[in-house]
Amino acid sequence: TSLCLSPDHVTNQLLYDWLFLYFLTSLCVFLQIPVLINLSQDADVNLPIKPLIFALAMGACLGGNGTLIGASANVVCAGIAEQHGYGFSFMEFFR
Repeated sequence: TSLCLSPDHVTNQLLYDWLFLYFLTSLCVFLQIPVLINLSQDADVNLPIKPLIFALAMGACLGGNGTLIGASANVVCAGIAEQHGYGFSFMEFFR
């Protein structure tokens, strides 16, 4: 069977992606774990849990790095750049 995504699934995924990028990555991961467990146990979907969890971990990592304050390395980089006269705003980083 093929996996078809309804507009509701796409909307929900876009909402979670937005939450990953802008808000608390840990909270979003916590909320997604039961969804992934249910997907892995659904016989109609037939998806193994390991790739789902890996995709969640990668999404959380990339989402955290997508904003200036989402990762400590970004904050350190911004501080060093500002000390050397190359400061940039949150929105400049975001672009």
